[in-house]
Amino acid sequence: MPVCSYVVFPKPGQTRHLATQLAGMPGCSAEVPQEGEVLVLVTDTVTDAQEKALQADLQEMNDIQCMVMTFGAPDEMES
Repeated sequence: MPVCSYVVFPKPGQTRHLATQLAGMPGCSAEVPQEGEVLVLVTDTVTDAQEKALQADLQEMNDIQCMVMTFGAPDEMES
């Protein structure tokens, strides 16, 4: 059950839209700091397969400019 947190840098002007998209994804919680231009994303998946699927979905999102993991257990996720 990997729990990971990220700082997400959206493309200009896409902060609120991206936050809504991310919050609607299973296993995701997205918050925008007050008047922020970045997002805080926390993901929680039950299985490695779910984690891999979520990562694939995140990589396909056009509104993400850059995403930096701030907490996670990447060694446990590799299998």
